[in-house]
Amino acid sequence: MKKIRTALILLIIMCLGGGIISSQAVYAPISAGVVDYTIRYMGTKINSELNYPLISYDNNTYIAVRDVAHLWNRGVLWDDDTQTIDIIDEYSDVDGYITALNMGKAIINKYYHDRINENTEYFLGFGHNGPQHPQQWILCVVFDCDPERSDDVAIVEDADAYVMMDSKTFDYFLAERKPKFKVVIDNGPIK
Repeated sequence: MKKIRTALILLIIMCLGGGIISSQAVYAPISAGVVDYTIRYMGTKINSELNYPLISYDNNTYIAVRDVAHLWNRGVLWDDDTQTIDIIDEYSDVDGYITALNMGKAIINKYYHDRINENTEYFLGFGHNGPQHPQQWILCVVFDCDPERSDDVAIVEDADAYVMMDSKTFDYFLAERKPKFKVVIDNGPIK
């Protein structure tokens, strides 16, 4: 009787211990399928514009992010490190986006390496300051971002520094916002 009780206790411990040790994500099979539905956008059939199949799951139809971005003339970037999909403004300027992001981060690192930490957040946007100014990439950075305010709007509003880069020449200037707005470095004709 004592041997049976010991064996049962060992079995329970092994089962519980195994469950704790292998507490990684469990993927359960789902029932989904490729469907051939007609998709219309503003009354126009768009199926011929889709590069990926439509998927139906749980009474919902799913369109690939890349297809949606393509339909809206946007680009898609995948960041494997953060497991993030970025839908960017310019469909045709994916290389420019990557260049601007990398260049902007390098400039910030050069001048503020001592302030960059695990709570530093970046936001890269595209725009211009009126018709007389070139189109530019604008990288906003918050060095000590509050995790509850880490969305793109908050990053722009709370930015500690900005890097503005001409979209064609990548001439840039770096400006600080706090305690007051001032230009730190000016490397070109962007104003």
